[in-house]
Amino acid sequence: MAAIQTPRWRQALALTAVFLFLWLPLGQQPFLIEHWMKLGTFAAPMILCVAFAFQSGTSQSEPASRWMALLLLLLYLAHQFEEHWLDLLGRPYAFHAVVNQLLIESLALPDDSEPLSPAGIFVINTALVWLVGFLAVVYADRHRFLLYAMLNLVLVNGLVHVLAALAQGQYNPGLLTSLLLFLPASGWLLWRLKGQGAWSLRLFLGSLAWATFAHGFMVAGTLLANVYGVISETVYFVGLVLLALAPLLLFRPRTDPPA
Repeated sequence: MAAIQTPRWRQALALTAVFLFLWLPLGQQPFLIEHWMKLGTFAAPMILCVAFAFQSGTSQSEPASRWMALLLLLLYLAHQFEEHWLDLLGRPYAFHAVVNQLLIESLALPDDSEPLSPAGIFVINTALVWLVGFLAVVYADRHRFLLYAMLNLVLVNGLVHVLAALAQGQYNPGLLTSLLLFLPASGWLLWRLKGQGAWSLRLFLGSLAWATFAHGFMVAGTLLANVYGVISETVYFVGLVLLALAPLLLFRPRTDPPA
């Protein structure tokens, strides 16, 4: 029996409500800032179950692009477990400590500095990963740039971890899932897109530029807000949300064949 199809405007309204509850200061912020990655880990199997429950009745009518986007989101949740909950060396919340130590040493900051705040990590990951990922799952069949954006977010992030490990000659939180999940999945999905006749160099290059800019924006915003004091962290957070919405709002879909 085919599942009930939810109108897109209701899906958009539900997504808006979810992220408002995440970001609005209603008393939940201290808990979420500390435990958001655990929420994502525990939610992963439920997200998969809901996706199967609300799929169309026939495989031909279920666009492959939405399943690709779902796969990328679930892989990123696994990556966030290694980065922010427990890394390969058994260190909890290791990414926060490792990045701050790197910035302190590179910029000669005081030892007690915290350029990258827990709140910053929370907003970066819920905006540029969760929001982009969920938008891709909902809209990728009609707006394929969102799928390419999520794919290149995974690809660029995986490459950053690998290049950082090679430059430093040591493990960094997130390296294992980058090698085992991000890079192989990115390559496989690109191959699948080409095999389905859904490959677009325009979409790939545009989304690669967006994903690369997003990573640069994360670093620049962190420094401008928490090191140089040029902007407030709140302004930086608003910029992250707008950047996450850019693939949906600025890059309009054309008449490309559906993936």
